[in-house]
Amino acid sequence: MVSKRASKILSEPSAIMEGMRIASENPYSLKNPKGFLNFGVAENHLLNEMLLKKLNEPLNLEAEHIHYSSLSGIDSTKYVIKDFLEKYLGLSHLDQNHITIQNGVSALCESLSYALFDEGDEILIPAPFYPGFIYDFESRFQCNLNRVQLDSNNGFKHNIDPFKKAYNGKVKAVLITHPSNPTGENLNIGFFKDICDFCLKYDLDLICDEIYALSQIGNQFQSLYQYAREKKVKAHFLYGLAKDFCLGGQKFGVFYTENEKLTEAMQTLCYFYTTSTATQKLVENLLGDHEFVDSYNLENQKQLLITTEILIQELNMYKIIRPDAGLFCVFDLSSYCASFEDEEKLYLKFINYIRVNITPGRALGLDSPGYFRVCYMRSKHEVLEFIVRMKKFYENELAK
Repeated sequence: MVSKRASKILSEPSAIMEGMRIASENPYSLKNPKGFLNFGVAENHLLNEMLLKKLNEPLNLEAEHIHYSSLSGIDSTKYVIKDFLEKYLGLSHLDQNHITIQNGVSALCESLSYALFDEGDEILIPAPFYPGFIYDFESRFQCNLNRVQLDSNNGFKHNIDPFKKAYNGKVKAVLITHPSNPTGENLNIGFFKDICDFCLKYDLDLICDEIYALSQIGNQFQSLYQYAREKKVKAHFLYGLAKDFCLGGQKFGVFYTENEKLTEAMQTLCYFYTTSTATQKLVENLLGDHEFVDSYNLENQKQLLITTEILIQELNMYKIIRPDAGLFCVFDLSSYCASFEDEEKLYLKFINYIRVNITPGRALGLDSPGYFRVCYMRSKHEVLEFIVRMKKFYENELAK
């Protein structure tokens, strides 16, 4: 027997984790060409060799690094993070004492759900959204995600009107992922202004998740968090290395706020989410080498653009919402789905017929069926195999 709390979590598996479980039982490889393609997880596999060469440099650990240290991050790592965020993400005048380091952005989100909200508080979140937020905010500390339905007819582009419609007295904050997951939209200055004015009007906190900031597909990034700071919004910043730097397995997340009490609370919660000093020293080696970061970003964005163009050109029989950034795009298959039952049947056909795992829109918080998130920044041979299978699927299932 387990607790009621554990039973609840076990009965509501994450769509991402369930897809990973299915795909990992028989994964595709060149030696196993009929295995599952896992295009349901936002990972970047394009520059593994370039990264591994850098990551395998000596860490030069000292005695202080093998004993207990500051739970919220060692000073040398915070200094490197401060320098990196100011140079590459355009943040300014950061106080490194306000930087909180935990073992991933999911850990930081759950810490926020405990430190900033009370049970039953609502967070406005535009849908479609990253389905892991349901686990991060709702599962243990029971914040409620109030889903703001963006307009599918406009490619789910962000607009302030549905936020105004969704607002009620229980709303305490707005959570924005910029660039957007799953559409890859770079939010524009007009929306920056509108969402900041909205937060100021209702005295709301603004959580800015900018974990895909440097994963640009031929574009330039401008920080919503920095804009909100300048407008005196109660803004808070999230960043991690799982996406721009492909380091999901290293579990490293960064939180920043100018709120003294929230900083203190988040750093206290690091007791439960500490990042190892070895990982922090690895991050110092990586982000502290600006020459490497410059060359990596240049090559990474080049490969993101090439891979996106190949996918969209080769799968032009599908309606695809073109991304500005990120590791994914949205396939619009709504014309084949009159209901979520149809969406589920289509999802199972992808799994059972061509052995492809992608994420259905219901898991992304949508109230209209037929949209799928496709995470396609995989190795070249996986992308080409995905294209072959998706063409086969279209010809045999959708073009009838």
